[in-house]
Amino acid sequence: MSEKVWYFAEGDNQVGPVDREEILAEISSGRIRRDTLVWCPDLGSEWKAAGLVADLFPPPDLAHGDAPSATFAARSAFSRMKELLFRPFSFLQWVTFACCAWICSLGVPLPVRVSTPPSQPNSAMQSMEQLAALSLKAFQEFCTQLTQSFSTVRAFVQTGIAIIFYLVLFVWLCWLRNRGEFMLLHKWYAPQDRLFVGWQLSRHPAHSLFLWRIVVFTITLFCILPIFGSLYRNVLVPYVTSGFSSDKLPWLNPQFLYGMLGIALISVICFSLQGMATEFVVPLLYWHPELSALQAWRIVWTFFCLFPGRVFGFYLLQFALCFIWGAFYFLIFLVLMPFGGLYLFMIPFVGDLFLLPMTLFFRSYSLYFFSSWQPALVPLKR
Repeated sequence: MSEKVWYFAEGDNQVGPVDREEILAEISSGRIRRDTLVWCPDLGSEWKAAGLVADLFPPPDLAHGDAPSATFAARSAFSRMKELLFRPFSFLQWVTFACCAWICSLGVPLPVRVSTPPSQPNSAMQSMEQLAALSLKAFQEFCTQLTQSFSTVRAFVQTGIAIIFYLVLFVWLCWLRNRGEFMLLHKWYAPQDRLFVGWQLSRHPAHSLFLWRIVVFTITLFCILPIFGSLYRNVLVPYVTSGFSSDKLPWLNPQFLYGMLGIALISVICFSLQGMATEFVVPLLYWHPELSALQAWRIVWTFFCLFPGRVFGFYLLQFALCFIWGAFYFLIFLVLMPFGGLYLFMIPFVGDLFLLPMTLFFRSYSLYFFSSWQPALVPLKR
């Protein structure tokens, strides 16, 4: 029998000393979870989450599991959203959820108001012509500013400093968004907990996911930069130096079209991976903090390979549900438009508060879908 050198936290109390067999028995009974703090002399002076201690939890059995259902996930997600926000209704609950959703959306571009000419067009044809002229003028101004940014050494240095500043800002916001995603998920499981509890629990899994996202972003950037450099040198610069000649219009150049298509394709792949990470990797890392983001992706890939048709149905239904939610919010926007509804949606945090039902629905949708495959891997209750 092993020595009684183990301790574990239960609420504000410290339980122990117990031996390793008792720790394993408490894990089997559910008293000790992966996020429960444990300590033994081998861990040094720091208490650790049980999920981070080697060999305490058995590895998941990925070979067996139930086929997931997208329709079941959608029905369950709608019920869970109503339960969290409306049964009973609590404005404080909305605010705390919106805080997490706001952190998740930090740095996401907001809609930009486009100015229109004061004169009203006499026909739809004139409206289209004016819109085309304004778009061409804006594109020409963009090309001029872009070429001037690299025309001299001083301009090049200033542009480089600005790019570095925005990259640092992007990295910092990415780190915050990762913490926010785990805070929102923890709030989904434990609505009564304070936000600070979710912030603390998210430290280790969010760091792993943050590093993975930075690597993906860096690879994406290195794929896009050569294409952009070629378009800048061979298409945009000749267009500006020719005085915006109609013969040099970029969209008449096949190189420009293929280059923009390549950039769009790379961007879609990058954003798709980021979305899948939110839907499937975040719940895995939340329940299994001992995993790295790459190990969690291997489990997700196994899931995709086991049920490719079900996963396709999941995204097909998600696409249709996006249209339904979009129509719902469009109607709300029309109702609020006389009262400045557009500006309300553009205000940080306020927009997240308005969109909270949709946000929680889609987070619940992927969670129920994934959990229906392996309930022990991603439980639905703490």
